[in-house]
Amino acid sequence: SGDICHLITHFAIHGASFLYPHTQNLFMKKSGVAKLSPTKSHAHTFIQTGVPGLDEVLKGGVSDKASVLVTGVPGTGKTILGLQFLIHGAQHGEAGLIITAEDTTESLYAYAETLGWDIRDLEAKGLLTIIEQKISDGKIISLELPLNIIQEKKIKRVVLDSLTLFEFVYSSSVEEFRKGILHFLSSMRSSNVTLLVTAERTTIDVDTFQY
Repeated sequence: SGDICHLITHFAIHGASFLYPHTQNLFMKKSGVAKLSPTKSHAHTFIQTGVPGLDEVLKGGVSDKASVLVTGVPGTGKTILGLQFLIHGAQHGEAGLIITAEDTTESLYAYAETLGWDIRDLEAKGLLTIIEQKISDGKIISLELPLNIIQEKKIKRVVLDSLTLFEFVYSSSVEEFRKGILHFLSSMRSSNVTLLVTAERTTIDVDTFQY
C-alpha cells in the first residue's frame, strides 16, 4: 500500500494517581491505526521517566528512542508528566526539548516552580530548551528549528504538548493530519530521540483512533 508505519506506545492517565496497568502498542500509518497484541520482551534499553511508580508500571521505563503517546482528560497531569520526564533526563545529563502549543514559557516557569522545579536553571545549563508554538498562529513550525536544536544541543528527550497543534492546523483534512504527524515522527526517529506526545483523552480515544 506504500504506507509508512510507526510503532508507538500508548498509555492513558485516568487521574493524578492512576494509570492503566499496561500499555498498548499501536502501528500508525496513513490509512489509520491498528492495535497490536502484546509481544514478547526483547533485549533493548529502557529509560526512566522519573515519575514515582510509573517506571514500575512500564516495567523499567519507556523504550529508548521510542515514540510514546500519553492521553488523559484535562487536569490529569499530562504536562506535568512531560516536564518531569525532561527534568529527570536533565538531572542525568540528558538534554531535553519541549514544544508547547498551549502554554507560554513564562507559564511553564510558574507551573514548574509550584512543584519545586527550577527549569530556568536547566535552561541556563543547556539541559532544557522550550519552543513555543501558539495554536493561533495557524501553522506548524518548520521542523528545521527543533531538528537544529536537537543536533546542536545533543537532545535526547523531546516532549510535544500537545497533538492539539496538529489537529488545529489540519482540521479540514484527515489525510493531511496523518501525514503531518507521520512526518514529525519520522523526523524525531531519525534524530535518535525519545519522544513523548500528549493528547486530550476526549479528543484522542484509543478505541476510535482517527490517525
